[in-house]
Amino acid sequence: MYNIYFNQWFSSIAWVIKDIKESLDAYIVGSSRNKYHAYREYVDTFIVEDWNESKYTKISMRNYVDFCINICKKYDINIFFVKKHSKYIMKNQKEFDDIGVTLICENINTLDLLSNKSNVYDILNKENRLQQYIPSYTVSNNGNELLQLLSNNFGKNNLILKFNEDEGGASFRAINDDMISYKSLYKFRVNEITTPEAVNIINSIDDKSRIIIMEKLDSPEISVDCYNSKNGFIAICRNKEDSRVEKIYFNKEIYNICKIIAETLNLRYPFNVQFRYKHNDDNEQTLDNLRILEINPRISGGIYYEILENKNIAKVCILDAICDTDKYNIVDYVDFKTTYNTHLEMPIHLEV
Repeated sequence: MYNIYFNQWFSSIAWVIKDIKESLDAYIVGSSRNKYHAYREYVDTFIVEDWNESKYTKISMRNYVDFCINICKKYDINIFFVKKHSKYIMKNQKEFDDIGVTLICENINTLDLLSNKSNVYDILNKENRLQQYIPSYTVSNNGNELLQLLSNNFGKNNLILKFNEDEGGASFRAINDDMISYKSLYKFRVNEITTPEAVNIINSIDDKSRIIIMEKLDSPEISVDCYNSKNGFIAICRNKEDSRVEKIYFNKEIYNICKIIAETLNLRYPFNVQFRYKHNDDNEQTLDNLRILEINPRISGGIYYEILENKNIAKVCILDAICDTDKYNIVDYVDFKTTYNTHLEMPIHLEV
């Protein structure tokens, strides 16, 4: 029996957990601040997080690390899939090592690097095999630089901006100066701003913050779930065919790009690479037009679509951690048949 802990993960991890429990001798502990979290019904023990928050970040995070350590001790945790407050947990990795817990998370230096988008691009740009896949970008805290880019290098509505450091792309904004008409009511504009608004945003940021300004990339977004397993590299491609259908497929060229990314950044655990296409008037979706959008050092929220195809990167990671690599076949994760998966809303009764 192996005891495994997930802290404050997204709800769709429930299907990943369910598959682990059905195929491995595992006891799963899950925790969340939300006592109604959907995956509470899929773990063996669910814990409502009640650690003490302080107005001082350092104190709060020390309290959270202690909370996680206490859970690991109480439930004799062997493997901890770290999500919430990963940087603070990894800063204290030795304390988990000392109690025999394997942390499924990149080390603190890698997390620091990946949290800075421009630094990642800078490093990947130095790898000759990746240069063509890096979008045009600059880092700024000066609105005049944005105006200069608009006038010199980019056409109308072809720039986006976001924080150089954020998670999940929450700060993403596309610059759109099209005249607003009644047709704008047919879509949400929450991620669109005008050029004057963008200039004001950039000029208003504090000295510690930076905005990354990038060329606008075209859909579809390709999300690639990756892991450099002990039996070989894995890169499973997904992209939306419409709002509810995911295409699950293997692409050798994208596989090779992601493998080079893993080698360049020394990524040891599951990660996700997001690609889009360089904008062009012919809407060509070719390998030459492919661009790296984001690299996230964790399992992605859409990985549950792959469970239907008997592909569970989290389970592979567990088997690697317990040195039981003969229980998965790397061939199942490479050059597989393309499938199309969707989802249904499902009510869940909560035992609170």
